[in-house]
Amino acid sequence: MKITQKRLKQIIKEELDSVDEGVESITPENIQLALQALKQIGINFAPAVAATTVWAVYELLKDKLSKPDAEDE
Repeated sequence: MKITQKRLKQIIKEELDSVDEGVESITPENIQLALQALKQIGINFAPAVAATTVWAVYELLKDKLSKPDAEDE
């Protein structure tokens, strides 16, 4: 399918108009709601991140402590 130059200009104009509509819907209230949602996500996932970090450090230390270093011999 071949697009004419006139149709291409029309498509670009429609896309640019839709971008303007999206920017108009950004309000301080919407930003505040998005930040509150992001905060809640952080709160919900914090225990999982902390537990994973503790587990990874434990595994690392367990491996290091269970294997004698060549320098210690």
